[in-house]
Amino acid sequence: MKHSLIHFTCFLLLSNYLNAQTVTTFATGLSGPFGNVFDNSGNMFVTNYNNNTLSKINSLGTVSTFVSSGLSLPGAITIDNANNLYVTNRGSNSVSKITSAGVVSTFATSITPNAGSYGITIDNSNNLYVTNYFDSTIKKITSAGVVSTFVTGISKPYGITIDPIGNLYVGDDGTNSILQVSPSGTTSTFATGISSPYGLTYINGDIYVSSNTGTISKVTNTGTVTTYVSSGLNSPMGLCANTTGNLFVCNIGTNSILKVTPPITLSPLNSLYFNGTNNYIDLGSNTITSKLTTNKVTGEAWINIKVASSFGTVMKNWGDNNHGAFHFGLSGTTGRLDIAITQTNGTVVNVTSPNVISLNTWHHVAFTLDGTNINLYEDGVLVASTTYNGTLSNAIPVTYLGAKPNDAGTGPSSGAFSGYFNGLMDEVRIWNTALTQAEIRTNMYNYISPSSTGLVAYYTFNSGIASGNNAGIITLNDSTSNNYNGTLKNFALSGSISNWVESYAMVVPEPNAASGITTTGFTASWSTPLLGTVDNGYRLEVSTSPQFLSSITGSPFTVNGLTQNITGLNSGTVYYYRVKADKTSVTGQGGFHYNSPISVTTINATVAITPGSIAPFCDGLTSTILTYTNPVSNPTNYSIVWDAPAITAGFLNITDSALRSSLIYIKTPTGINGNFTGTLSVRNASTTSVNYPVSITIYANPVVAAIVGPSSVCQTKTITLTNSTSGGVWSSSNNSIASISTTGLVTGIAAGNVVISYSVTNANNCTTVSTYNIVVNEVPSRTSFKSDTLICKGTSLNINATIAAPATYLWTSANTGFTSSLATVSLTQDDLYKLTITLNNGCVIRDSINVLTTSDPAIKAKMAITAQAFINQNVIAVNLTTPTPQTQNWVIPSGAQIVSQNANMLVLKFANKGSYMVGLNNTSYTVCTSKDSGKVVISNSDSVLVSNTNIVIVREVAVSPNPSVSGIFNLNIKLNRTGKVSIKVFNLFGLQVYSKIIPESSATTLNEKVDLSALPNDTYVAVIQTANANEIRKMMKN
Repeated sequence: MKHSLIHFTCFLLLSNYLNAQTVTTFATGLSGPFGNVFDNSGNMFVTNYNNNTLSKINSLGTVSTFVSSGLSLPGAITIDNANNLYVTNRGSNSVSKITSAGVVSTFATSITPNAGSYGITIDNSNNLYVTNYFDSTIKKITSAGVVSTFVTGISKPYGITIDPIGNLYVGDDGTNSILQVSPSGTTSTFATGISSPYGLTYINGDIYVSSNTGTISKVTNTGTVTTYVSSGLNSPMGLCANTTGNLFVCNIGTNSILKVTPPITLSPLNSLYFNGTNNYIDLGSNTITSKLTTNKVTGEAWINIKVASSFGTVMKNWGDNNHGAFHFGLSGTTGRLDIAITQTNGTVVNVTSPNVISLNTWHHVAFTLDGTNINLYEDGVLVASTTYNGTLSNAIPVTYLGAKPNDAGTGPSSGAFSGYFNGLMDEVRIWNTALTQAEIRTNMYNYISPSSTGLVAYYTFNSGIASGNNAGIITLNDSTSNNYNGTLKNFALSGSISNWVESYAMVVPEPNAASGITTTGFTASWSTPLLGTVDNGYRLEVSTSPQFLSSITGSPFTVNGLTQNITGLNSGTVYYYRVKADKTSVTGQGGFHYNSPISVTTINATVAITPGSIAPFCDGLTSTILTYTNPVSNPTNYSIVWDAPAITAGFLNITDSALRSSLIYIKTPTGINGNFTGTLSVRNASTTSVNYPVSITIYANPVVAAIVGPSSVCQTKTITLTNSTSGGVWSSSNNSIASISTTGLVTGIAAGNVVISYSVTNANNCTTVSTYNIVVNEVPSRTSFKSDTLICKGTSLNINATIAAPATYLWTSANTGFTSSLATVSLTQDDLYKLTITLNNGCVIRDSINVLTTSDPAIKAKMAITAQAFINQNVIAVNLTTPTPQTQNWVIPSGAQIVSQNANMLVLKFANKGSYMVGLNNTSYTVCTSKDSGKVVISNSDSVLVSNTNIVIVREVAVSPNPSVSGIFNLNIKLNRTGKVSIKVFNLFGLQVYSKIIPESSATTLNEKVDLSALPNDTYVAVIQTANANEIRKMMKN
């Protein structure tokens, strides 16, 4: 009950607010604002009658003076497509033209003195129409400024506006009415009952009128008048609208511009998506049908079928075997709507629609039982009917939405025809009265009052969050006081299926009767939907078939406004059109109005020629000769003949050979120029319909020489093009491929083809263009050489100059005579080397490199290190490099402890067993670098560390005596196998002081004497080397 009361209150409030407008002040500081108009950029221009100026107001409402002089009592204002303004001057009985730069000039002066020119508008041909209040006329001023009387006999014409097809609408202050004036000048009364209609503007098929009563009226395209703004205005005059539909009113009483915003538009909220598998809604036991005591019923709903499931149910009181009151849904798998009832005598009566309901589109469906007839409606149209005896069974205790109940009413049918509905459902209404077709149509596009007479249950489906998490929202609320709430069964209530989802039901535009009907087209129009948002335009379908089995070219049209001109049609042919709204979030779901389709027959009439204005034109170009209306229905019986002996055949060019366009053009053969006179005739099989004398001036085009210059350019390079004809302008068809300067300098930018043009325009504004094709050849990118490269003496510099394109290479040197045609070269001498790469496309890449060698020779690092040691035993490494390098660095492995270290010797020890690599890096002048390294194996026993019997290693070295007073040492060397042994001794500065080679013998134990007696007392290092390993021992002489 609480929900119903809240919903009902909101309904009343929103209904009362539908026609409310908001009036706010947009701009102030004006002086008698009389007329206003918007330009293409959204700026408003306002005439100030009291101080003879013209103000400009931007979109923020900031006012500035646009014209400060040259106007005399300025009143009405209009604008053309080029943003030229036209202002009536009551003080000078003239019309001023004001350019977009603010330059004022007199455009027309032959206006009746003191006639009171209060209104002005402009048509598509730039003809002006000016109302003259005091002499009861409308003046027409051509684009050349020629003034003539267009309409007479209007009581007191004031405001004026125009629709897209050229009908004028004039406010008549003398009769308090709106008059319509056709393009031919025929006047008729369009609307009445508007006091002092001062300002008029046309917006999407409706006319808005300001009145001295301080109100604004809205006049529909049928002439229906309603009050649009009833308060908040003070002497309103001119008014205009921006692109969003806001009105802006000249409020003379406050010297301001007021903004009128549109009313709130109601929208349908949510619907339910039935998955067609197990979703349904239980409306309760003996509830709905208990109210159907008169046996007169109306059931209606909005549905959007996704899949035409078998006997898909909209609403059903019908069991497996016990036929209940009614089944309303689909007939089998045909996709056709069906209503079946059971009479009290047990007989079943049903009627099926002949139409297959289209999928993925919202449709209003309804049935009525009126005591005699069963009527079936689709989208407000009666599609099928039959009779019954006026009785209605009530054998099933429940009513379901979306499925068929079982006989007991305890759940859905488990039989073959469970009738699950697959699609969206909204706005379900059940009545205990039979609504008429007119009543159905009145209600179907809007919410209704829950207290409507005869309304038993009303489900708006406006619960949950569209496609959101709606867990627990399982009640379908009845908005009536009956509270016949339904219960959702088996809905997932999350995601975009089997859940509450966004609805686009009831958002339906009403198409109007076609207007502007010609032999080749018409104007379709429609009204804004009563509910909902249209943010993705309208879809207009046009066909020669009332079932829309085919479409004309371009159909369906996407239209952002409320009108669309349809052209290119056949004369004397019946066409049909319908329109639906669209919204981005639910695109394609909009429904069609009940009065769709609109039928329109194009006119079938004889030719009627209207001469056009012929201006001089250039040789080879096209000019309009004449326009025509009512083209013939059988164009093969007509011909158009140009009779001008001075002009060769082929002068006439008809753009539409079937005469179904609105213009006839001429086009000259190349090289024809001068003054020509002839006759243009439109003839049928027996007579000439029109003979029209024509005088034409054709200007000669300038003669332009050919472009001269290279036809290709490499990327990043330039070439120069020339043309001997002066005064031309250079241009490129694609500046991202090649650009050209004003002097003809072409710069290649990216590989490709480009057309260079040289355009020359003469005094008659005729232009000739000479063109020239340029190919921009690709040059692959590459990294340039360093200017100077330093290498170590005795080494070489290897360079690979290969590029990613077929090419030839040429290396040359400045001094050494070096040459090569290879991409990759090895350079060893000081010199300047130059490289030329010639691509197959002719582009050339040049580069050079200056090679410098260092003065120091190449070095080779060499070191020796103890091959094996025990944990925490000293391991000695000796630098054996010669000559001595400039810098020497030891590379010490992780896990090593440094005992001592200098450039020539390194002493380490290790706490853990394993294999370790010790390195030596020697560098001379930073460019000559050499590295060496050695491995030491640390163990925790004296076991042989290498088991490979094919290598020679030193198993043990014993030095005695050590220290030695005499300087003579005995070395006992044990090998794992026989082999050559080298003994070298170094002092602690790394200088070698002793050397001996022991040839290979059969012995694996060697005893060698090393005599250092001639050397000073000091510590020395002995390096015992085999082909595969080193052993190092310290020897002390003291």
